[in-house]
Amino acid sequence: ELYLYGGHQREWDLLNKDRGYPNPIPLQEAYFGVGYDAAPNLMIEGRVVRPLGQRDFSKIGFDGFKTRVEMGTRIKF
Repeated sequence: ELYLYGGHQREWDLLNKDRGYPNPIPLQEAYFGVGYDAAPNLMIEGRVVRPLGQRDFSKIGFDGFKTRVEMGTRIKF
């Protein structure tokens, strides 16, 4: 089976650049992707993620990036 999905996600910086209190402004991202059931218990997915608005922090290792492509698998058990 092939399926399309999309949505919105938020992530908060709990360390807030080592200030000791959470950053109240979350990192907001919109995503859309496609998935495929390769086997009864294995799904393969790929998606495009785009940050929204002004961001105060980035995911680890993605400083300076705007749009990124993510690929992954999911195992059902």
